[in-house]
Amino acid sequence: MIPFHTIHIKYDDIPDRDKIAIFLSKIFKLQINDILSIESVKKGLTNDSFICSIKDNEKYVIRIPNADTSALVNREEEVAVYSAIQGLHISDEVVYLDPVLGIKITKFVDNAHSLDVYNLDELDLALDTLKKLHCSGVEVEHTFNLYEIIKRYESLRGKASLFQNYEITRPSILRLLACIDTMKREYCLCHIDANCDNFLITDDQNIRLIDFEYAGMQDPNLDIAMICIYSQLDRHMIDVIIDTYYGERIDAAIRYLIYAYIAIGGFIWSIWCEVKEGPCVLENKYACSQYNYAMEYFQIVYEEAKGLDMFKGLYN
Repeated sequence: MIPFHTIHIKYDDIPDRDKIAIFLSKIFKLQINDILSIESVKKGLTNDSFICSIKDNEKYVIRIPNADTSALVNREEEVAVYSAIQGLHISDEVVYLDPVLGIKITKFVDNAHSLDVYNLDELDLALDTLKKLHCSGVEVEHTFNLYEIIKRYESLRGKASLFQNYEITRPSILRLLACIDTMKREYCLCHIDANCDNFLITDDQNIRLIDFEYAGMQDPNLDIAMICIYSQLDRHMIDVIIDTYYGERIDAAIRYLIYAYIAIGGFIWSIWCEVKEGPCVLENKYACSQYNYAMEYFQIVYEEAKGLDMFKGLYN
């Protein structure tokens, strides 16, 4: 490997395409003229991505993290996850991943589209892939610790939340977490960021689960909750997701556990959005939807799960 920390691909957090071409030429040991094109494919809140075409009709995707992303994502943990799941053949094919800068190069997946969560055939494929991850027995040393994530994101936010009634919502979410901590749960490797864009489905129905930036050991029911809140689903569709994952109608305890994770997940990502959006966060519909999940699904659990021993701590 070359010392990538000496190659600065961005200037004032704007990618420099000439430097991207130089970077790629060093990675692939090519001449600059062999880099045929570099096209922007996605500008996200944490990363910029480009499709790069090189000689012999090969295509790759290069992900370049934004300047402040290192505070939100542990790249060494991401490298550990990709190393652990290689044998599963369910993820994007990584050519290079820098554990410091987070620059990632993967093979481009031809003729693929993102998951349509309302297409039940595609949903079956996506959830089967997620279950393959959950049931793989693959482990990493780190967990996605919900308490620690809340504290870290609040610290990065640095000031009081702009969301209404945050001082009421926060202790409610922590009470949910305290209840969950009393339950016996089996941890497995979870994706954590299983949104529709991270499931690529090819024309021949192969599927790739990509972008394991936040992955770690957790309760697999958290992944189910995360799919629901990223897709901003209503309660009916959330129940469809739950029943599809389990292949049957499940008991109330698991269903309300997932509802609790929806509240917790919505709370976490609303803080994440505050870190990224700052004073403009209330103009972001996605951020507001996440906070609404926190409030709405805490209330659903509080009002409807009174008969479940697992949540009795909410009423003490």
